[in-house]
Amino acid sequence: MSLQRRHFFRVCEITTAVFSVLAASAADFHPPGEGRYAIITASGTILPGGRILRPLGTKIPTGPGPVGVAVNRNGVVATADGGPERSGITVIEPPSGKKPWRERHIWADLPRNEASGAADPNWTTVAGGIAFDDSGKNIWISEGASGRLRSIDWITGASRRTISVNSPELPDSFTGGLAFDDVHRLIFVLDRNNGRLDVVDVKSGRMVASADVGEKPSAISLAPDHVTAWIATTDSVCAVDLHDAMKPKLSGCARTDSLAQVLATADRVFVSNSRTDSITVLDPKDRSVLAKIPLRIPSLEQYRGIQPAGMAYDPVTRWLLVAESGINAVGIVDTRKNALIGHLAAGWAPNRVAISGDRVYVTSALGRGTGPTDSHVILDFGEISSLYHGMVTAFPMPDASELLADNGAVFANNGFVPWMRDRPKPPDAIQCVVLIEKKGHAFDEVLGDVAEAGNGKVQSLPRLARFGMHGYADGGKTRFSVQDAPVTPNQHRIAEEWAFSDNYYIDEGSEDSAERADLWRVLDSAGVKFRKFDDTSAGFIAAMNADYGKSGRNPPPLLHLDLRDDTSVEFPYEASVVEDGDLGIGRILEYLSHSPWWPRMAVFIADDDTYDGSDQAGSDHVDSHRTMLLAAGPYIKRNYVSHTNSNLPGLTRTILELLHLPPMNLNDATAAGLGDLFTDKPDLTPFTAIAPDVRIFDPSAKASPP
Repeated sequence: MSLQRRHFFRVCEITTAVFSVLAASAADFHPPGEGRYAIITASGTILPGGRILRPLGTKIPTGPGPVGVAVNRNGVVATADGGPERSGITVIEPPSGKKPWRERHIWADLPRNEASGAADPNWTTVAGGIAFDDSGKNIWISEGASGRLRSIDWITGASRRTISVNSPELPDSFTGGLAFDDVHRLIFVLDRNNGRLDVVDVKSGRMVASADVGEKPSAISLAPDHVTAWIATTDSVCAVDLHDAMKPKLSGCARTDSLAQVLATADRVFVSNSRTDSITVLDPKDRSVLAKIPLRIPSLEQYRGIQPAGMAYDPVTRWLLVAESGINAVGIVDTRKNALIGHLAAGWAPNRVAISGDRVYVTSALGRGTGPTDSHVILDFGEISSLYHGMVTAFPMPDASELLADNGAVFANNGFVPWMRDRPKPPDAIQCVVLIEKKGHAFDEVLGDVAEAGNGKVQSLPRLARFGMHGYADGGKTRFSVQDAPVTPNQHRIAEEWAFSDNYYIDEGSEDSAERADLWRVLDSAGVKFRKFDDTSAGFIAAMNADYGKSGRNPPPLLHLDLRDDTSVEFPYEASVVEDGDLGIGRILEYLSHSPWWPRMAVFIADDDTYDGSDQAGSDHVDSHRTMLLAAGPYIKRNYVSHTNSNLPGLTRTILELLHLPPMNLNDATAAGLGDLFTDKPDLTPFTAIAPDVRIFDPSAKASPP
């Protein structure tokens, strides 16, 4: 080991001290993207929300959503790509001599694939389990809901064999994480649906034993001596005794908190806890806790959001490398001191780490990002071009002397370096926030025809505005199509009279769902009253009248409406649903702006989702995640477009500031708030809803008068 590596402790102490001193003298954090739009370039990616990606090392694209990684003895890497859009395996061969990095994709069968023999039609899904066999020539992959394992020749892409763990008693198995025992030629695979560890004999091609391990087992790590399998379940890490693999026996469990992954070494078991941002270290002899290692950002220690996931251990440096999904990085933990000593820049949402020799491999579920969707086309053989790509980054194990710069890059990319200014405050006069969330659409397909606002140009593309003021309703082969129709007049009027963003994004769904759930918990614990509605516009207005209008009581500080479609109506077009929702938004704003609560209200109208990979989901020329955000109220600027690169955490941060509450987590604390939407000069002008174009509801009707 080099002299520099032996002195890495001192380097890391300096790193932490520098950022702690800087942070102590400042008050505001926000991502570096600011007013720049999401974009993928050769030098890096500006992400939706304003963070920046500049991953270390060689960047190799994989299929969408890699959820597992394996490396054979020759350094060949394979990822299990779980989708969306398509699933399969990516094989990456490292450079050799004059040969550069090479990657190939082995796809499962696609629903639209019309090319015979392009894939085994029985292979349609991929779960997280992946491993090379003892020869290193074949890859074992878990299929998930089919309850099968599949062996694939990674050179030819041919399926060698399949093995099912289903049985007459348990026909609904879900094969997930797996480990290959190259000494006994056994596969240990988790059945998530039935809470068990199955033992599969490769030679006979059948399941030979199983053991109950607890609810929803999600990860497995085989101890180096192959006599214990460590299993992560919903709330515990369990040890399965494999001294007699034909009779596996659950020997005990240790409680942990919100675990994500597990990694067994010869003398310790490491558990990554995703919700509490920590690593639990267990003694494999008795499952006692040896240490709990916090993963924190200096000056932001009270916030969680690093989200540790997969891990790898380097016996040379004795470093534990941890994928940090929430900050697009890999954490380095010194296992001799049980302390976090630095971070390395990775791709978007890293989830697995592997080490081969002195080379590190990191899989990122979202790769470099998606980019625009207006080029989404059909390729040969009926395949859809993949909007989503994962990524593997490969780099040499860093030297201790590099940690200071690497750590600084991660902090800068995420907005963890404080700005020397006070955080802007919204108007104190706003005492009631209304958040209306509606069915998601890409920005361009609704407001793509808005070229300018009062403060300047809008980043828009008119030809994509199918739900704009000159939109259309596609009747296909069943009815007339309607051309040149104002589909969303109310949303356009709101954008004209108040404010909107042309740089607002919705990230991946699961993260956003957790963000909303956290908000309700925080408000409840803080004693801030709120009310949630899951209704149509008519239902919302009726409830507000009944509970507040007639009684004269004030509504709580936060009202949340999940705006629903009117299921009592059969709509002839997709545009009909959009227009009906637009009318609902107009009627709600008309009602609120004529209410006694209006002088102290701020209303945000946001999409709850965006592009999902289907043809009907819409297109955007900036990024597939860009979507709608409107703001209205007496203290909202008039005819204003915000260019702040923001997202749901940024909107959440803004709402919390209006409610005089601190951030909930690391995302909110460092998100781009939307303070530029506000003014301190109120305008109480009410809103009047605009009637819809009747042709969208009745194809035989005449055009609505202007």
